[in-house]
Amino acid sequence: MLYPVMFFATTIGKTVSDFLVKNFPDQLDYEFTAEMEERLDKVAHRKLKWQGVLSKFYGPFARRVKQVEEKGKRVKIKTEKTGKKCPKCKKGELVIREGKFGKFLSCGTFPKCKYSAPIVNYFRAIRCPDCKARIVIRKTRKGREFYGCEKYPECEWASWKKPTKGMKKTTKKEKEKRTRRNNKRRREIEKKKAEMEKAEAKKKKEVEKAKEEEKKEVE
Repeated sequence: MLYPVMFFATTIGKTVSDFLVKNFPDQLDYEFTAEMEERLDKVAHRKLKWQGVLSKFYGPFARRVKQVEEKGKRVKIKTEKTGKKCPKCKKGELVIREGKFGKFLSCGTFPKCKYSAPIVNYFRAIRCPDCKARIVIRKTRKGREFYGCEKYPECEWASWKKPTKGMKKTTKKEKEKRTRRNNKRRREIEKKKAEMEKAEAKKKKEVEKAKEEEKKEVE
């Protein structure tokens, strides 16, 4: 049985959207999108060179980005007050902000004080079956909820299922299997990160080359 998936705009998402619409109206215009799609189709059919298309877009866009960086107003993202003082600067109030991976604690005077800390949600009813430490409710990068030991990485106990009384300790064989799986996952993440960095470097060189070709054509 399939269940409907619902998506909700976050506070930071709404703020970023408003900022982009205000500062980049040309790039977010429907006519611009339609025209760009038409050009890309021509590139796909080899009727236009991609370097020229990219160069024509990048020049005005880069200038606009520079203008926004120099004159654009910094927007404030709404925060939730906690009523507690920042433990680092002792002046600002701790607030709850919303980031890429969910909510976290931060100093209200940011960027003057860059203190931040995760909001830890404990599963109070049950203790970790392996080390008896508290169980923490965490989320993956995709937002899926799971349960893990607060002593991670010293204790690697974790479960997708809601903890219950009478849970058995992780056997030595299961621990070894989990460790191998976690190590494999770390290697995959590192490999993917390296590939992304390589692709970005290649793209940067292509853009620089296109800009040089544009300068030569102008001259």
